[in-house]
Amino acid sequence: MKEILSDVIKRLRNGEYKNEEHVRLSLVCRILEYLGWDIWNPREVFSEFAAIPQEDASRVDIALFMPPQLLRPAVFIEVKAVGKLAATIQSAELQLRNYNRNNQADISILTDGQIWHFYLSSASGEFSDKCFEKLDLCASDISLDDLELEFHTFLSKEAIQSGKAVEEARVYLKRTDAERIMYEMLPIAQRDSEEDPTMSLIECFIKRCAERGVECSSDKALNFIKNNRHRTMPINTNSSTVITLPPPITSRIQKEKKPSERFSVEQILTLQNRRGAQASGKELSSKNFIVFEGSVAAEATPDFKKQNNSAYQIYCKLINMGIFIPEDRGDNRVYRLTQDYEFNSSSSAASVFMGTSASGPREWKKK
Repeated sequence: MKEILSDVIKRLRNGEYKNEEHVRLSLVCRILEYLGWDIWNPREVFSEFAAIPQEDASRVDIALFMPPQLLRPAVFIEVKAVGKLAATIQSAELQLRNYNRNNQADISILTDGQIWHFYLSSASGEFSDKCFEKLDLCASDISLDDLELEFHTFLSKEAIQSGKAVEEARVYLKRTDAERIMYEMLPIAQRDSEEDPTMSLIECFIKRCAERGVECSSDKALNFIKNNRHRTMPINTNSSTVITLPPPITSRIQKEKKPSERFSVEQILTLQNRRGAQASGKELSSKNFIVFEGSVAAEATPDFKKQNNSAYQIYCKLINMGIFIPEDRGDNRVYRLTQDYEFNSSSSAASVFMGTSASGPREWKKK
């Protein structure tokens, strides 16, 4: 979809959309088709829909109907010529409010091609208060990835049919301005951390929020990420495939009890080094090794990074997933483990926490 959005933005900037029909046919319907709507089926994508039957002169520019029954409108889209929305926003919102009087759509949209306002029709209050998202396709501070995510979340056929669009809209309306910024920055920070494995998701998230004027501590960022792991980023809206925030790579995490309640002191092993590593764990009957929450890993050595073996890859994944939280202790950068984590061997666990290739049987010692 990024190719389509890039072309649309170029045409907007070049002034190629001359009137309302250009916006409706060459811009809005182009996006709708990519988002899964059958624009060639007039029962599904209904132009000039009479939402108020007794007022034939009042028609919705585009009404999207929910397949397969095609009995009720799911989305109303009112289209204006480029640059005309700002001057007519109040009357346009009044139009949408009236359209929803007899046939309420799940989502209502006002757009002049460049500016998009999304409304949750069933929300309480004045119609202007129902607006949960505003997009400017030509804004300098929004990326194609961000735009793709927003359109997929609130206007794709899949999201409308499944009810996820309405669920997300309700969440958006309840958020404070700071929370909305944090929610918007989360998938961007995810992309940043994937592009630079040496930066944790927490660090990227804090940095992106700060750029928008929202300050986050490490703990606040961690809690927000944990509570919003459902946030997804589409990779191809022609299919149902999405990228979600990475799940834990461990096969089993035990959190029902504290380590001291699960194992006797004699069973617990520890390791440490001068660069800040200080961890405790236990070898399981399966020969896997569980490291306990609160353990601290040393920063990776240059040799460890250069080797790029499986242990170092796990090290990077734990940082990217926010399971490792960065902390500065004097001159050392260390990473605190935020939950119990199970490794497939004691050596893998030792290497990750020592920040270098290590032997588990040699490094893990009884307390």
